[in-house]
This record gives sequence, structure tokens and C-alpha cells, in this order.
Amino acid sequence: MVKQNKNITLATVVIVSLVVAVIASVVTLSVTGNTIKVRNAYGGTEIYTKAEVDNKLSSYYTKTELSSPLRLTFLSLGQQIDLSSDFPTKNVVINGGTYTVELMQASDSAATIKVNGGTPREINEGSFKLLAGSGSSSHINAYVLTADETNLKLSVSVVLFE
Repeated sequence: MVKQNKNITLATVVIVSLVVAVIASVVTLSVTGNTIKVRNAYGGTEIYTKAEVDNKLSSYYTKTELSSPLRLTFLSLGQQIDLSSDFPTKNVVINGGTYTVELMQASDSAATIKVNGGTPREINEGSFKLLAGSGSSSHINAYVLTADETNLKLSVSVVLFE
């Protein structure tokens, strides 16, 4: 009977140790963030380290663009345009929709933009907002990369995406 209790105790210790090891591995992986799982087109997953992902992305984007994951996402999703007080309006076609984008005002850290004659909205650098036009289906997101006001000249660089 004593030998049977030793076997049960040993089995319990081994099982508890395995559970603790698995939990510790998952927690460590989540905390360090050294891998990223990506859904494969064929239904599986591929695992990349952070260094591998950075290496793949660096072939498409410069290091300054990689400094912000949000900025990187918007640059890959949309179309970048530049507006200024000299050329405050541009027509842009995105996914078959035509948008008239107009720069209303700019400062060193924000720009006021409207689309398709809708209500102007102020957007800070590094932020985005949904711009609604006068028509029910004319809306688009705008991400302001840079805004500037120098010697009464206004300029803004914006990424537009649906």
C-alpha cells in the first residue's frame, strides 16, 4: 500500500510539474512577444520571430515608417496625398469611389480637412478620423502624417483609406 501511494504521489508531482511548465512557457511567450502567429492561406499557421517580421517589412518601408505600427498600417492600407494652401483640393479615387478632399486649415500639429463638401474635421498629426461627405455613402478615413503652417503657407500630408 505504501508503494502504491508513492506511485500516485509521483504521478501527481509529474502532472503538476508539466502543467506548471506549459503555463510558464505560454506566459513567457506572451510577455516577451518574440513570436507572431500569422494565418496561412492554406489553413495552417506560420510562426515568425519579431526580427524576421521586421526584416520582411523593412524591404517595403523605411525605418522611420516602422517606428509606429499604426502609421505602418495606414500607409499600407491607403493612398497618400499632399495638400497645401497653393493646392488645397484634390480628387482621389479609392476602391472605385471618387472623393474630393479639401484642406481648410493647418497648424504645426493638426489639420482641418473635409471630404465631398461635408463637415470639416480637425485631425492631429499621428491620428485619424472618419470624414463624412454630404452624400450618405461618401465617407473615408483620413490619417494625418504631417501638418504645417509656415509664413501663412499651409500644408498637410494625409493617408486616405476606407
